[in-house]
Amino acid sequence: MKNQLESNLKLHLNKNLPGNKMMEAYLHSVLPAGKLFRPLLAAASYEDHWGDSQSKLEDPNSDLSLFCSAIEIHHAYTLVHDDLPCMDDDDFRRGRESTHKKYGEWQGLLCGDGLLSISLQLIQPLNFETRRFFSWATGPRGLIFGQYLDLSGEANDSLNNLLTIHKLKTARLIQASILGGFLLNCDKFENEEFIKSKTLFKLGHALGITFQIIDDLTELSEKDIGEHEKEINPWIHRQEKAMNELLLQLKQIKNLDKNSHLYAVIKTYLEKMDHKIKSSEEIINTHLSNPLKSFDLV
Repeated sequence: MKNQLESNLKLHLNKNLPGNKMMEAYLHSVLPAGKLFRPLLAAASYEDHWGDSQSKLEDPNSDLSLFCSAIEIHHAYTLVHDDLPCMDDDDFRRGRESTHKKYGEWQGLLCGDGLLSISLQLIQPLNFETRRFFSWATGPRGLIFGQYLDLSGEANDSLNNLLTIHKLKTARLIQASILGGFLLNCDKFENEEFIKSKTLFKLGHALGITFQIIDDLTELSEKDIGEHEKEINPWIHRQEKAMNELLLQLKQIKNLDKNSHLYAVIKTYLEKMDHKIKSSEEIINTHLSNPLKSFDLV
């Protein structure tokens, strides 16, 4: 499935990018694709509720294909902007130079803007409920507000403030992925659909917080931890509270149907993170226990 998702991603990018020098910066920012975690969640959610996601993905013009590419391209835009000197100021992303470092600061800014526009363009053919939730989750009251709070320094005040940032900046896009996979084929939105959406919304929240807290932990294995990371990382300043919050959210995820496609994607992700934590002596030596060891992955 990942190969098909990446193939569609390349096709959608090439159809929407200009044939000029900026194209290289756009492609550098998105490809090669990373874990494709969010598109995989969207496809798994679609499969769980409507079935036959594979044939949908084989058609690059299907609603699911467009949505999966939009999610990944939107995620890439947030990373390009996060890396800018005026934000997190990171010179490297996925083991390579970040976009602004390789191509220049203003080029990085415009590249992020362009990717944002492409993601919004890709969702235009989709149904109203999908577009509405995607716009809310990624907009001024969602992901962008989380970016604002992150840079405002409010995360340093308490773990609750940091969790609010994680909820907005990370969980909202994961919620958009999971809930979007359901909403894509939702012709009506009445009581039954609302209840299902609420359940998926809660799952996306739990997974988003889990994802970010684990990411915070693995950040400590990096040789050069940025100043911003040192200021807000909960494993440096509030280790016990971070552990308790992570275990609480993992408990919510464990309620998911073990036979679902969503669970399979989440299980694969947690197994990879478990291996990464175990393989990092620096993390193991700094923290008393691996927070994933109590999560039953079977």
